[in-house]
Formats: sequence, C-alpha cells, structure tokens
Amino acid sequence: MEARRMISSALLLLLLSGSAQLGLAQNNTNGTGLLEIFPTDNICAVLSPQEPQASDVCARVYQVMTALFGTTPKLFCYPLAIVETVNVSADGVPIPFPLSDMRPVPVKIPRSMWESEGATYYWMYRTVWNFLFYDPCYLQPNNSVKEPVPQGWDLVHTVIIQETTDGNPDGFDDPDNVFDLPCGSVITRDNMMVIFMRGAISKYEWAVSSTTYFTDTDKIDPRLEGMGRIHEGFSMLALKIFDSLQPVLEEQVVKGRIHHVAVSGHSLGAGFSGILAYLIQQYLNDAIPGLNRVKVDAFLFGTPNAGDKDFNEKLAQKVNIRNLAFSYDVISQMPCAPETKACPGGQTEPFYIPNTEGNPPQLSWDWRTHRGLVLFGPGQMPYQSDKWQCFQHLKLTSTLGFFAATHGCSYACAFSSFVNVTKNVCLLSSEGADLSVASYCPSFPVMFSSSCMPYLTEP
Repeated sequence: MEARRMISSALLLLLLSGSAQLGLAQNNTNGTGLLEIFPTDNICAVLSPQEPQASDVCARVYQVMTALFGTTPKLFCYPLAIVETVNVSADGVPIPFPLSDMRPVPVKIPRSMWESEGATYYWMYRTVWNFLFYDPCYLQPNNSVKEPVPQGWDLVHTVIIQETTDGNPDGFDDPDNVFDLPCGSVITRDNMMVIFMRGAISKYEWAVSSTTYFTDTDKIDPRLEGMGRIHEGFSMLALKIFDSLQPVLEEQVVKGRIHHVAVSGHSLGAGFSGILAYLIQQYLNDAIPGLNRVKVDAFLFGTPNAGDKDFNEKLAQKVNIRNLAFSYDVISQMPCAPETKACPGGQTEPFYIPNTEGNPPQLSWDWRTHRGLVLFGPGQMPYQSDKWQCFQHLKLTSTLGFFAATHGCSYACAFSSFVNVTKNVCLLSSEGADLSVASYCPSFPVMFSSSCMPYLTEP
C-alpha cells in the first residue's frame, strides 16, 4: 500500500519546489528555490508532467508526506461551530428539494439553474459541515453533544467505520490499533432520504485520501465493472460504506416510503460520494421496477478528482451529480486533470508505480474532473468579495486561514445568498464588517495587505 501513494491532499503542496519556468516571478521564492506563492486558480500548472524539476518536486512531497503520516492529529469536538440549518429559502420555499434531473449530466450546470437549486446547495453543505464538527465528539467519554440533525428530520443510521490509530490502511490486525469513528449520517423526512459524508479528520482518512493509485474498476468489485479507472482509496471506502447502507436502503427505500435519495459529501467525503451514489443508484435500479425507480442526487463539495474520463462519463449518465467548486479551492483540482505526474524511483521510491506485468512503469495518470460543475468565485460572495479575491494566491506562511476559507467557508458563504442567515462565515476582515448580517470564517479576521501579496498578515 505504501508504494502506491501519490499526491492528493493540498497540504502536500506547501513544500513543492519550483522555478521561474512555472510562470511565477523569481522573487516569489525564499532564496532557496522554494516557492512561497502559488497560483490557486490553476495549481496544476505547478505540477505539470512537463516541469523539468518534477523529480525534485516528488522528493520534497515525499518528505512532507512522511512528516504528515508520522504524526497523529488530535480529534477535537467543536460543538460551537455547529449552526442550525434553515429549512426555507430566501423566497420562503421549503428546502431541501430533489434536483431537476439532468442526466446525462453536462460538463457544466447552467447558471440559470443556480437560482432554483442554490438554497438546496446551502442546506446540503451546511448540514454535512455540521456533522464534520460533531463526529469527533463521538469519541468523548460521556458525550453530551447531540447529533446535528436538522429540525423535522429523523436520524435513521450513523455510518461507523473502523480506523487505525497509526493511520496504516493495512493495520487492522492489531485490535489495540483499531477504533470506531462516525464518517456519515442518514436522515429522512417524509419521502426523502439524505446521506451525508464528511471530510477527512483523522490520520487514517488522510492516508486513504492519499492512496491515489489508479485502479481498473474491473479488478475492484463486480458492482463497478466497466466503469473505467478510479481512485483506489475512494473506491475502498465507497464499497465499505455501501455495504453498511444496503440494509437501510432496502428497509427505507425498496420496502419503505422513500422516493427521493440524495448523497452530500465534502472533501474526502465528496471524493468517494460520487462512487457511493453510483452504487446506490445501481442497487435501486435493480431492486425497484422501472416506472418506480428512484433518482439519486449527488452533491459533491470541494471534491478531489476520483477517476478517468470513462468513469466520469458513466457516473454522469447514472447519477444526477452536482460538482460544486470554489475557483481558488486547490483540493478540488487534485489529482490534476488531465494528467498527474507519477514520480520516478530512486529517492522517491514510495511513489514509484510498480508494474507487475513486466511493462515499463506508468509515469502519469489520466484524471478527469467530475461533470455537473458548479464553479463559483469571489464574485459570488455576498460579503467582502474583494478579500475573497486575495485567495488567488496561496502563501506558505498563511495556510491555516487559506484552507479554512477556500475549502470550508467558501461553500457556506456563496450559497448563503439563497437563504436568510447571518451565521454565513463570509467575513474575513474586520474592515467594514457588519456582524448583524454576516459572521466570521474560522481563523478570521486577519489583516489584509493592500496588494494581497502576501495576502495575509498573521493576527
């Protein structure tokens, strides 16, 4: 497993080497050749397979990955970040509601659809984000924090997965190294079911995210046969979670009253939720007669790329997918499409791609972005859009605020314009901030320079 790990998490970009050949000014380095500033609307330009320093980049990434997996992050229960989810749009329409069926889903969702679907986008994201903050509370002795189930909904299932304390995806033989952690929740109301899958919070989950070995679906599981090639770590989680959900789907959907199913995932959860939604749609198609078939909607917020062209085209034919991405969220651009560099051997042996068939090693992989793209930028932020524009660059010394904003708060802020909320995490600076209409993103406020480069001054 260790030999298959590749670049996945945007955290691993922070120590990448570079040069002026990347189209960045030489004064963006710290004098050692280490880039301090990265362009975030096209981070993959830095990781191009044509980059002559690619081997040095890989070696540096390996050092970062070793450091990352050599530590065990503490899981914090953060109930103060949980915000009650509103159940009506700004126009008074009850939310959420099933999406318009756009299968086969186009590459991009027309802007005209945002007006009708935007409030549901907000509800889906705010709720999955609430579960992200809640799930570590599960591990606390005598936990008194209630699961953040929206008003009027029933919790019917909590998805528990086994994880390893040391983060080793193959380390389940030692019982002392294994613990249970919620990674998702299933709620129902009337005839609708929503399945939430949060982002990564543990060492094991980061390890699975980074297991980006490209695997032919025919070799993984018969239920994915003919789907192309996909992310090995995401497929592993999706299959495991689907197996735990199948009895719930049978009881609540096949034999029950549920006629609408949605899957909402963020970050790691979004990465495998596309595969999970495909498995659910396929199961329901087989279990329910044609005229009564249930449509599965999938909301993928800040999703990493999960497969090749064949996978994404077949997913868009079967699942009513929305791929929601902030233009400066670098995690939603990884692994790079249409091509990601695979490191050579030598110093970076753990990234070397073994080939058991005796052929030359594969040096790049053919990733593709999910269809159904809903791409938004600073212009869609209802407050402080000029400050959001500053995230067009990633500065190495300001990474905490960068990721909190671009990979977290951006989704709640942008779609809050479709509902009436003040806890919208839109504010980044105290300059002109009106707390009666908006709230701060975690890790903010900070002072912004006039030029935005470097864009943040530590508080």
